[in-house]
Amino acid sequence: MIHDPLKPFRRLVHDDCCWSPIVCVSFLRGVGPAEVVRRFGGTSPGRREEFEVFDDLVYDFVQATDGGEGSGHVGVIEAGGSSVAIEPHGWSAALREVATRLSRDGAELVVVSRHDYAEHTFLHARDGAVLIEFIPHSPDRRHGCAPDALNDLMREVGLDPDYEADDDTWPDLMAGGVTRAFALAAKITGVVLEPEHLAGPLYVGAINDLV
Repeated sequence: MIHDPLKPFRRLVHDDCCWSPIVCVSFLRGVGPAEVVRRFGGTSPGRREEFEVFDDLVYDFVQATDGGEGSGHVGVIEAGGSSVAIEPHGWSAALREVATRLSRDGAELVVVSRHDYAEHTFLHARDGAVLIEFIPHSPDRRHGCAPDALNDLMREVGLDPDYEADDDTWPDLMAGGVTRAFALAAKITGVVLEPEHLAGPLYVGAINDLV
């Protein structure tokens, strides 16, 4: 049997996934779920809701705004010692100004944003500074104050920092870039999202006044 190190992450981008084709997942170390909700602009620490209720809140917001303003809500769970913020149909945490806000006061933030109709994003920030940011299918074009800090880990998951696009490698990276971004996030945070993580309640809050 051939070992597939990306297998745990492929289901996160599979068509059957409950949040495809747009989702932003943020891993925050050093910040509890209630504080994460506050940093997203919530006026309260959020309320505990089942995922189905959270999904309905997001759906209603997306319908009311024609999908142009993201999810309008964030749901936060605890996994592997980190808080994991989920924005179905959203992308707030992938914005630099928001990432700076979320990672302030010594917190560490890793963001994987999938957007099939715009651009995917990987972002790593710490203590209010964006260390590295890039589009997963273009890992050679990196920005931030430490763009080479993750080079070794990037190579381990197939995101070559010295990547040069050609006809042989481009299709694979286009199709699997987000999967590899989730694998890179796991290398940094130690968190691999499992179905059971979404089975229980989340801290849910509205996203307000982010930018």
